[in-house]
Amino acid sequence: MRQIATVKNNAKIKRLMVYKSDGGCYLFFYDRLEDSACYADHWYENLEDLQDICLTEYAVLPTDWTTIPDPLPNCQHDWINYPVAKH
Repeated sequence: MRQIATVKNNAKIKRLMVYKSDGGCYLFFYDRLEDSACYADHWYENLEDLQDICLTEYAVLPTDWTTIPDPLPNCQHDWINYPVAKH
């Protein structure tokens, strides 16, 4: 499961992405709205803790999150559409 949200009140962080896996949850941080690799990530044991942090630290409400498809096999989890190498 992946979700994205725009951060409205932070000069550096423009967007967040959540990736929930069997081993926990990752929160990816982006300094741009366009699809790109993240510049940092944090790991959380569960989704509830991650969502609490997003609410208190970044003012991202539960209704601000948009669910997006999981990445394709062998693709990075922090890109929405993994870039394909051009030959």
